[in-house]
Formats: sequence, C-alpha cells, structure tokens
Amino acid sequence: MLSLLKIFYQLSGAYYNLSLQESYERARAVLKRHHQDLKIVTNALLEYETLDLSDIKLLVKGKKISRHIEMSAAGPVVTPSNTQLLKTVLDGTKMGKPPMQQS
Repeated sequence: MLSLLKIFYQLSGAYYNLSLQESYERARAVLKRHHQDLKIVTNALLEYETLDLSDIKLLVKGKKISRHIEMSAAGPVVTPSNTQLLKTVLDGTKMGKPPMQQS
C-alpha cells in the first residue's frame, strides 16, 4: 500500500510540473505575440501613470490618446479629455457641490 501511495505522489508531482511548464510556455508565447502592444502601453503608463480601457484600445490601434492638464487647489490634474464624467465626479460639480479644496 505504501508503494502505491508513493507512485501516486510521484505521478501527481510529474503532472503538476508538466502543467506548470505548459502554462509558462503559453504565457511566454502570449507575451511574445503582444510584445509591441505591451511596449506601447508601458511607455504610455510611464508618461501618464494611469490609463483607462479606452486609452489602451486607442493605443493598440496605433492611435494617440489626448489628455489635458487642469489646475486645481492641489496642483495640476491630468484628466483624459474623453472622460469628462470622471472629472465632474471627482471635483463634485455634477453633484452640485463646490470643487474639492485642500484643508
């Protein structure tokens, strides 16, 4: 009985290692296939620090994203020009409140 258990552990360990190796190879292939897109998104993240889904879609289609800088009491705020709703929610104007101010 002990030898059967030992064989089971060896087989399950071998299956685990094979599965892990296959997953690694698939992940590596995906990264290689999308290397250029990853490079573009990485550079945009370095420039803008944050991206939303629409930004990423534009970038991988080879288009530029546009952002504008607004001044607030806390300093410059970079907002996506195509995401006006985010700006209004963050500064409170959509809810009829005055813009956020530093204490």
